[in-house]
Amino acid sequence: MNQSQLAIIHIAKKETGLSDENYRELLQGAAGISSSKDIKSNNQFFSVMRAFERIGFKSNSKKDYAAAFDNWGCSEAQQKYIEGLWKLVARDKRRKALSSFICRIAKIDDPRFLTVKLGHEIILALRQMCIDKEINPDRPREEER
Repeated sequence: MNQSQLAIIHIAKKETGLSDENYRELLQGAAGISSSKDIKSNNQFFSVMRAFERIGFKSNSKKDYAAAFDNWGCSEAQQKYIEGLWKLVARDKRRKALSSFICRIAKIDDPRFLTVKLGHEIILALRQMCIDKEINPDRPREEER
C-alpha cells in the first residue's frame, strides 16, 4: 500500500467521524484486517473505500482513487506481459483500448480491479488472439528486435 492510499483512508475516517473501535470493525468487515497498514492489495483498498462510501464518505474527486495507484490489481509481471501481448495483437494500441478490452473480458469496471486470477484469464485471451492471428506470443516480431 502506498502513502496516497493510506492518506485517503485516513481522510475518510476523519470525515465520517468513526471512533477507533468502529474504524477497526469497518476494516475487519471490509478487508479482513485490523489496521490500514495491513492492506496488501488494491482489492482490499477498494473494499475498504466502498465500505466508507456506504456509510456516507464522499470523495472530493473521482481522481482521488486513481491517484492512489501506480499499477493494476494483478501482479506487475502480469501487467507488463498483458501490455506486451496487447502491443503484438491489437489494432488499436492505445491504453484506453486495452482498458476497455480488460473490462469486457474480466467483467470489471477498471483494470485496477484485476486480481492475479483475472490477469491470468486476460493473458490467456490475448495469447489466443495472437495464435489466431498466427503471431507467436513467445517470440517478438522482427520489427520489434
